[in-house]
Amino acid sequence: MFLGLSSWLYTCACVLSACYPEQ
Repeated sequence: MFLGLSSWLYTCACVLSACYPEQ
């Protein structure tokens, strides 16, 4: 369960970094 949450957070971070490459 925790691994699933971590995976979702990691995916969210990748999407945010793609939307805001400057940060």
